[in-house]
Amino acid sequence: MSSLLKLSTPDTYQALSEQYYNQRMLEVVKLTADKGMVYVSRFFTYFGPPALPCGLFAALCPKSITDFLAEYGSNHGPGSRGWMHNVLRSFLRFAYRAG
Repeated sequence: MSSLLKLSTPDTYQALSEQYYNQRMLEVVKLTADKGMVYVSRFFTYFGPPALPCGLFAALCPKSITDFLAEYGSNHGPGSRGWMHNVLRSFLRFAYRAG
């Protein structure tokens, strides 16, 4: 993880704390994104591989998403359900904005 940023020696405590904060934020973002991809993959697996990328979105509607979350929730614990909910909300927002 320490290879995310090339670190230089800061000359003040303020610069050191800012450097630490920036490095830590990159690590946290990467870990969160990596974990999120597990949940996006589970979501894609549920709907099966579409013939074309637009095919995935053709299968999505409020009912299909609700059905997915209900089935997922019955097979996973509260932590996993929370992660799925957050990742799915974020992914669908991204997909909507991306067009």
